[in-house]
Amino acid sequence: WKSSPLTDEQITFTLAFMYLAVATALSLCSHKERKYDGDSRESTDSENMFTRYLRSMWHTPADLRLLVLYSCLGYIAFLGCLLFFTDFVGYAVYKGDSSAPADSEKLSLYRKGVHVGSWGLCICDVSTVVCSILLTKLTASVGIRSVFIAMNVVFFLGCGAMIVTQSVYVVLPMASVFGVMFITLTAFPFTLLSIYHERYKKCNDVVLQQRDYGLDIALLNSTMAIGQIISASCLGAIIDTVGSRVVIMYSGCIFGFLASFVGCFLEFRYNVSNGKTDRSLLQQTEETQPLLVSSNLKEA
Repeated sequence: WKSSPLTDEQITFTLAFMYLAVATALSLCSHKERKYDGDSRESTDSENMFTRYLRSMWHTPADLRLLVLYSCLGYIAFLGCLLFFTDFVGYAVYKGDSSAPADSEKLSLYRKGVHVGSWGLCICDVSTVVCSILLTKLTASVGIRSVFIAMNVVFFLGCGAMIVTQSVYVVLPMASVFGVMFITLTAFPFTLLSIYHERYKKCNDVVLQQRDYGLDIALLNSTMAIGQIISASCLGAIIDTVGSRVVIMYSGCIFGFLASFVGCFLEFRYNVSNGKTDRSLLQQTEETQPLLVSSNLKEA
């Protein structure tokens, strides 16, 4: 590896490019796209998509507004910890310094911390895969609301454990909570969005009945970009002001707690059709209600 003519950065980006090229090729060749033979769905409305997107944001209903707020807070907590995790391990856990002179002990410790932190990110990936496999069984046996709240609580408690101990033997296993939070942010909000839109179709409000599902998906997806911009732009300045990388986990703990608190107000109720509910997804009636308050959405 050291005898390679390429630098570490060149090798990393080369591997990333190769992975992206293979994934793109598989995506294009794995399934033949069917030609659409139906009527044209081109809108005669002069309003462009961006204007509709802004109008959809302005008239967001209360339950969806809470869901967007939760997703934004969750991504700020998750991405802040993930983006600066190796830096946290290098500075706070191994007491290194990236600005130390070359061949110094401080710089060596920092590089060792970054290397160990990379293994923590690998543990995060493994926990993501495990959680994605177990998620369906957990929600079916325990309940969607209980699993959702528990996964959020696990995240900010894990960040708290890293703050208190700052030990490599705790930090590395606790990196698995990043994978738990990633699954929470990518699975539950979109499930709840589909639930809300099923309810909107049955309510008396014409505006809610006509809400665009695709635009609401885009609205929910935009929270990841918002969270990344806020965490990337603010954490660096805060670290320079405070002078400690522990603030990285403090931000994850605080915003993770706020996301969990907002999540307690979310409702997990499916529509009742002909007196029957989808019991394959929700086994317990209380699991469909918010933990703290109930929604006042008027249904048909």
